[in-house]
Amino acid sequence: MFVLNVRLTKRKIALAVVCLVVIILLGFCVFGRDNKAQNIDKAGVSCAEFLQNLGWQVPDQPIEQKEIQIPEEFMDVYENYNNLQREAGYDLKKYKGKKVTRYTFTITNFPGRSDVRANVLVFEDIIIGGDISSTELNGFMVALDTYENVVNKIKA
Repeated sequence: MFVLNVRLTKRKIALAVVCLVVIILLGFCVFGRDNKAQNIDKAGVSCAEFLQNLGWQVPDQPIEQKEIQIPEEFMDVYENYNNLQREAGYDLKKYKGKKVTRYTFTITNFPGRSDVRANVLVFEDIIIGGDISSTELNGFMVALDTYENVVNKIKA
């Protein structure tokens, strides 16, 4: 028979608690981010690369870069826009009251249209949402998604 005696002192207990807290905090840092959130570099070029990786043809530089504030309270328009974001795996409710940067790009490969834009929302160098939309009257707005998915959704 094997017997193990462990002498627990206050110091050992405190050390174990500190180690447990550190492990929990590391878990939140690693796993606590949005599944879709993506880091971008400070040059801003990565927004274009992000869109290009989704299959969109966009210039390297945005046509507009604007700081906007996500409202503290969502009215109908923002609630609907956030529902659109959630379709793509994003959620703007986490950013209520925060200032974010909106990068707008012209999409050059949308079939039969030249009025399509991509908006990418960035908070502290992390992509937190966006949309693909038409600027014409009675146009469309869909969640930020791959070229194939958006084109198929608009055709349907």
